[in-house]
Amino acid sequence: MIDQKYIRWLYYTGLLGIIAGMALSKPAVSVGIIVCGIAWLSEADFVVRIKSLKRQPFFWISLLLILLHLTGLLWSENIHYGLKDIKTKLPLVILPFIFGSSRAFDLREMFSYIKFVFVGSLIACSFLSFAIYFHWIKPVQFTEADMRTMIFGVSGVRLALFMCLAICFLGYDAYKTKNNPLRLACALIILWFLFFLNFIESGTAIVFLCLLAVFTLVYAIIKKLTLKWRIVSISFMAVVFVSVAGYVYASVAAVYALKDCPITATASKYGEKYIFDKNFPYVENGCVVGKFIAPWELKTAWEKRSALRFEGRDKLHQTLYATLIRYLNSKGMAKDQEAVEKLTAQDIRNIENGIANYSYTTMYGWQRRLVQIVFEFVSYNSDNRNPFGNSVTQRFEYWRIGWNLFLRSPLFGLGTGDVGDAYNEVYTHYKFEIEHRHKLRAHNQYLTMAVAFGIIGLIIFLAYAFSMVWTNAYGQNHYTALAFLFIMVFSFLSEDTLETQSGVTFIAFFHTFFNLKYKKQTA
Repeated sequence: MIDQKYIRWLYYTGLLGIIAGMALSKPAVSVGIIVCGIAWLSEADFVVRIKSLKRQPFFWISLLLILLHLTGLLWSENIHYGLKDIKTKLPLVILPFIFGSSRAFDLREMFSYIKFVFVGSLIACSFLSFAIYFHWIKPVQFTEADMRTMIFGVSGVRLALFMCLAICFLGYDAYKTKNNPLRLACALIILWFLFFLNFIESGTAIVFLCLLAVFTLVYAIIKKLTLKWRIVSISFMAVVFVSVAGYVYASVAAVYALKDCPITATASKYGEKYIFDKNFPYVENGCVVGKFIAPWELKTAWEKRSALRFEGRDKLHQTLYATLIRYLNSKGMAKDQEAVEKLTAQDIRNIENGIANYSYTTMYGWQRRLVQIVFEFVSYNSDNRNPFGNSVTQRFEYWRIGWNLFLRSPLFGLGTGDVGDAYNEVYTHYKFEIEHRHKLRAHNQYLTMAVAFGIIGLIIFLAYAFSMVWTNAYGQNHYTALAFLFIMVFSFLSEDTLETQSGVTFIAFFHTFFNLKYKKQTA
């Protein structure tokens, strides 16, 4: 028999790969799961350990979710993709199985280790991301127009979710501990994460941090505070809300409020008559973007100053013409030869890099991201505007398409492997030209499950997502478990969180941890 001490060290090593690999390395996650599997096989009493799973309700709902995917292959035409999807989701059942039936290793005792590795990996990820930003590593990856391209190892959305959960862990530890150095360290790391999320202009972080702030305050009011402090807290929350709303309004109005346009001429200095491009009827920086355009002068002048084709795309794959006229409009210029000639070399680089508004270069972090999101809504509401390419508004189209696909087979769905094919079929007949990289699925995990498996599958998925409630795990772990539940169920609204390895690992591991942490029983 292998010494229990060595088995536990195998588990420690496997956990290191799983947790750190979420943000840093996909192969590390796979290796970590394999190492934990080897540790599990090294233990004795197979039959007894497997029987202990009958008292683990979370394992059975996880198994049911995977069986649902397997059953969905029966009416799926794309078996290859269906099997790939099941392979991606296997950690959802493998981790509850391993940690729910191990006797040599108790995940309940590892919270401090888990938090240390998780937070440490995120700090490392942020440092490596700045190495990309300064072009010390992966010099081709980063482009200034999209700060998310500086992120190392994981998507910006996933990293925002990870850091939001880490902030909850650190904040709760800072509140509970009486160790002042530890409290200071937690506070400094929180500030670093907030700085980093602001630096990468994470829209996901804006939403989740605001939601978590409200959740935390409500939790404190209900659980901890006296009536007097409840009133003080509610008043403080109201003041903060009004202040934030005022800041948002001022930032947006500065860019999108209609002002007196300084241009009154009907033709350019060189004689070309201005036209009005009806594809750009919206206001930006006080003027209507589609007005005062001299297209032939623009083309000639631009191609004298840049190697990028006027009819082509900028480095963010946006239509260069649109980027150029928006940039000139933001500087209060007409869109003609004279305006292009007045642009500095840095202005030309900005346009080539996809920066479509000069104001963006004077903004920082979340302020710039907020203004960009508002622009997405402004352009989305304009007539005949293609929503694809805008990270927020294109989700509305994904959801609309997904809902129509769900109505095709509302009871049992389209099958495990056919959701992507169904979306692609819609895209081939879509009224707008869509780049391949924007031909995505629902961006809503609930809707994706409903499209794939119908009402029945959605009910099973909801039972999985909210399992902490009906197993009462959250009641004994309170804040940190509820914070994770909060992050998970809200992430499912705007993302297909379970369609990528990093998302699956994040959900599978922490969901397993919080469900088994207080419910684990042996036979």
